[in-house]
Amino acid sequence: MSALALPALRPAVPSLAALSLALLLAACGSAPSAPQSGTGTTTPPSTTPTPTPTPTPGDSTPPTVTLSAVQDGAAVNLSAATSDNVGVSRVEFYRGGALISTDTDAPYTASLPVSSADNGSVSFTARAYDAAGNAGSSNAALNVYVAPPTTTPVPSPSPTPGKTLYQGVWSWSAADLMGNVVGQGTLILNGETAAQGRTLATGTYRTAAGTQSGYAGLGPLLGAGTLDVALTASADPASTALYLSASDSDGKLDSQGGQAVFSGAGAILDRATQQPQQPVVVTLRQLSAEVPAP
Repeated sequence: MSALALPALRPAVPSLAALSLALLLAACGSAPSAPQSGTGTTTPPSTTPTPTPTPTPGDSTPPTVTLSAVQDGAAVNLSAATSDNVGVSRVEFYRGGALISTDTDAPYTASLPVSSADNGSVSFTARAYDAAGNAGSSNAALNVYVAPPTTTPVPSPSPTPGKTLYQGVWSWSAADLMGNVVGQGTLILNGETAAQGRTLATGTYRTAAGTQSGYAGLGPLLGAGTLDVALTASADPASTALYLSASDSDGKLDSQGGQAVFSGAGAILDRATQQPQQPVVVTLRQLSAEVPAP
């Protein structure tokens, strides 16, 4: 395979009228009293008008709510302070647009686990409802950090006869800061190239759905002592546009379950401007040190 040319990366209620009429008929509907014996005159009965009842206005006032979010180790605890002119019936807690839980009893709280994959700014929302269906909401953002699991460093391998740097089949995935996987697939490293005194592993990649493929590079792309990965936006050898790039968090491969692992922050790039479009966490895992036959 030809050497990979990589660019520099940056990182129903009655109406009032009907109710009033019924009350007036009840008060005034009795017949006049019979004349008293020997008086010759009739005295009409005394009636006291019944006051018209004042209707109770509908509740249109939404509850007020203040959300607080606190990280406690590998968990985020949420609490909502609420008030309402009638009463709060429930509080819903969301992470982004996803419902976490609903609490119907004060104090209104929720808790969810987090891991190193959640590191970064995470948005939460509390939405309080009253019995009339009025709703009030409050947002809070929390910078989550969970230390990555302890791993055993794997020294950067030196090329051996018959093998190339980082040779083998690797899985790759890119997840957004909410932990949602936005890209994944496999890459095959079966070549190497030297650039500015640094040796880079080269190969090809494709997405799991088979909708995209291109060239891959792994090594000190940004400078001596770094470990970086870059995937091109297409399989056109004349194109220099990148699909994504990332740098390993500690500049070297780690070992998990006996497999070499790359893990670090990066970005999916805008194909036209080559500016970061979406921050992602990229993970590579070596599935095999052998290269499949063509």
